Amino acid sequence: MTKLQLPDQTIDWPEPVFEDATHLLALTQPEDVMGAIPRKLHRCDVTTGACKLLVEDAANITLQQP
Repeated sequence: MTKLQLPDQTIDWPEPVFEDATHLLALTQPEDVMGAIPRKLHRCDVTTGACKLLVEDAANITLQQP
């Protein structure tokens, strides 16, 4: 099990989505503003736990399985 290095809490819905075998897309939001904007989109390497910020304001992004 690899702990993802995310700066904020992940959002329960929509759930994180695998982009490929080793990368996960996840939406996060600071704990003190749950239910409100801003949301951020991150791409995480599940083998190392390293995450990269893709979108700073992801309010209009919805993750879906292909």
